[in-house]
Amino acid sequence: MKVFQHYDRFVNRHIAHSENEISEMLQTIGIKSINELIEKTVPNSIRLNYLPKLDEPISENELLYEMKKLG
Repeated sequence: MKVFQHYDRFVNRHIAHSENEISEMLQTIGIKSINELIEKTVPNSIRLNYLPKLDEPISENELLYEMKKLG
């Protein structure tokens, strides 16, 4: 499999929220937890009651390669 050279990796571009930011967001909207937020915003009719079967994870480069093959 050909692997593309990518120096701009996803992990370097992704900035996750800090615990403080999450707490501030929840306090601002008056919710105590992420689970409570989900309970109040995601309708039961579209929630899964099981874990979906997913393929093994692949790297961003592998995904780009697969997408290029499809294209």
